[in-house]
Amino acid sequence: MIYKFQPTEAGKEFIKRLNPPLDNEIALQEFVYNKVYFASSLDIAVSSKSGVVCTKGGCLNKSDCGFIPNYPVINFGNINDLSPNIIPSPKNYWMEIEKAKQFFEEILERT
Repeated sequence: MIYKFQPTEAGKEFIKRLNPPLDNEIALQEFVYNKVYFASSLDIAVSSKSGVVCTKGGCLNKSDCGFIPNYPVINFGNINDLSPNIIPSPKNYWMEIEKAKQFFEEILERT
């Protein structure tokens, strides 16, 4: 099966809120494919601090086992609560690749 870019209307509206340079199907696809977020494994592991809950069936401590999910979620919160001129950003430790320097400086401060 070949992947085809087919966002829902709600998906397209979300992408547009991220402020792509152009507003046509090809530009939106390129924008999405090049949008990269990253996070420290410490921040996305199952823990009471991160708020990530374990989904493994045999887990004995669903709120603090340290497991790193196979498909972590990037949470942008309810973007409908934001003013239309504000570009949504992740609420749960994820950062845009353009902020890599800041990210690594913060990691060094934590260690």
